[in-house]
Amino acid sequence: VSDIDAFKFGTSVSINDYAVIGCPKTSASNSSISIFKYNSGNWDHKSSISKDKLNYGSLVSTSGNFIIVSNNLSNNTSNNVYIYKTTDSGVNWSESSINGISNNDNFGEYVSVYNDSSVQYITTTRNIGDNYYGIYLYKYVGSSWVLQNNNNYINFKIKNSYYPPTAVHIYNKKIIVASSNYNNGT
Repeated sequence: VSDIDAFKFGTSVSINDYAVIGCPKTSASNSSISIFKYNSGNWDHKSSISKDKLNYGSLVSTSGNFIIVSNNLSNNTSNNVYIYKTTDSGVNWSESSINGISNNDNFGEYVSVYNDSSVQYITTTRNIGDNYYGIYLYKYVGSSWVLQNNNNYINFKIKNSYYPPTAVHIYNKKIIVASSNYNNGT
């Protein structure tokens, strides 16, 4: 891929049925993700998706024929995540998105997707204020992503204090969140 900024390519990576490589925007280029599929000993480039969005591709997650891409801006806008689905071995990807709720909510800062043949879930984080983060769980129903948890979020606090999440991962309906105190490593 010729227009890749070598300093940002690989900012985020994920591998499952596809390898997805994120390349967030620099001042001179669009943000992008590159999608590869392993075939007979080689990684074949299947597709690239570009957006004129600052942090698009800063975090990616893939599972089966789904990809979720963070577009967290960490500024005075409502953030969103992009979800892609392929039905033709990765050449074409249909796009949907889920928008954040309010400005500065860090919605989509951390993302993860889980897919097996019968169920698909995505999860994302959001700053809900007062030293809490929320975990949002969505399920793919028909052709839409439907918020689970009774249309609410799972909030968490760690060790009676607040440390922002540093990663989230989902497997089926099991969610794990990493959190770290940057000052003392807890």
